[in-house]
Amino acid sequence: MRALRKSFSGCALLMVGFLGLTGEACVKIANDAGSGGKTGTMTGGAGPGTATGGAGPTTGSGGAVTASGGGSGPGSGGAGTGAGGDASSGGAPGSGGSSNDARGTVIMDAGTDKVCQEAELNWANKIPNVLVMVDRSGSMFDVSTALPKGAWPPLRDGVLAVVKALQHDIRFGFGAFAGTQEMAGKCPVFDTVPIALDNFTAIDTKYRGLGDTRPFNNSETPVLLVLPTVRTMLNQVGMGDKYILFVTDGEPDYCDNGNSLCAIDNVVGNLQALKAEGIHTFVFGVQSANASITPDVLQAFANAGAGAATAQAYATRNVWDECNGYPNWKAAQTASGKAMNEPIGTYTTPGATTPVYRPNPADMTALVNQISAVVAGVKSCTFDLGDVNGKTIRVDLTQLDKATISVMGVTIPMSDTNGWRMNSATQLELTGTACATWRKPETTTIKFGFPCQIVIIE
Repeated sequence: MRALRKSFSGCALLMVGFLGLTGEACVKIANDAGSGGKTGTMTGGAGPGTATGGAGPTTGSGGAVTASGGGSGPGSGGAGTGAGGDASSGGAPGSGGSSNDARGTVIMDAGTDKVCQEAELNWANKIPNVLVMVDRSGSMFDVSTALPKGAWPPLRDGVLAVVKALQHDIRFGFGAFAGTQEMAGKCPVFDTVPIALDNFTAIDTKYRGLGDTRPFNNSETPVLLVLPTVRTMLNQVGMGDKYILFVTDGEPDYCDNGNSLCAIDNVVGNLQALKAEGIHTFVFGVQSANASITPDVLQAFANAGAGAATAQAYATRNVWDECNGYPNWKAAQTASGKAMNEPIGTYTTPGATTPVYRPNPADMTALVNQISAVVAGVKSCTFDLGDVNGKTIRVDLTQLDKATISVMGVTIPMSDTNGWRMNSATQLELTGTACATWRKPETTTIKFGFPCQIVIIE
């Protein structure tokens, strides 16, 4: 998260940037020894409760405190004997307490005898991570009347437009896969950019530098061979939800143009395993001049990537019978731990209907809008409260009626089901339509208003 901080005397205003997140707070901190009662110091001598930092209605903290400026008789604050504490070096007893914490603890509605320290109230959204994984096989460059330059250029421009718009708020990475049978060691070919915030320039440079693969006979679609690298790239990020934006126009293979059913089953098994690890896959089936992937295959991938019930593509065919003679598939099936005669993927009939996205590269506006809607939809509706200089900061849950939350300038109510709620003293969540509104691509601003009296620092 990037934060813009602006300090004022007595309190601090924090503006946190996640699509325009803002939040402000002034935290009041009580000084247990009164407004002058730091350890070992007291302005004014002993007096009948009138000296600054002397005895008052609240027992001061700051340990054994020595009065300064007073003799054994009247102090600079008046005559009389001070209350409590150890004897002063000048004579009359000084006032004070026994605590060693000069700053003290937070007190709600601190009065005039308290100080408003500077503090930062930072509501940090859980930044998601999206790896754009694009098919760069030869068919992506085949031309047609609708796609005179092939599907690759318009798809590239659409993806880059979305990355540029959301790069400050989503960690993006990139990978384009291809492969060839003819050249040993050239399958898969996987050109990547590591996942990071503000990553548009690096992705733009890499993406635009990748040309037509047909002159190199890179016509293969080795999806399953690059998924282990994709897993590693996402797991290296560590924090935030993880997503794959999988874009393809053809059925996968092992770079051998063998039985596609075997590679499809392997991809399904891999996407299911990734989902079990917390990595969700969105599936985009691109329309190209010679697209070979079928709706059933795309649906199986989408269901597997979402952790939903998955029906086998080409359900009338037996995966084991057709694939156990292929070394690549057989090795993957053995490694999966599945029993003999079982496929790698886990299948259920009927399967779910997880959305499959079918953008038309010839319609740039629709292409960008569809990708934007999917990517913006991964924005988290949960916000965690940070700390202040290593100290815990939390919200007083008994005073939430004093807080205000607004999205795009519209105040939203406090509600467990349709507004905002506190899951704990340090975590806020948008619910119902408030969450749905926040996730819209056009929603760019959310503001948190938590006044001083409901913020606690420990």
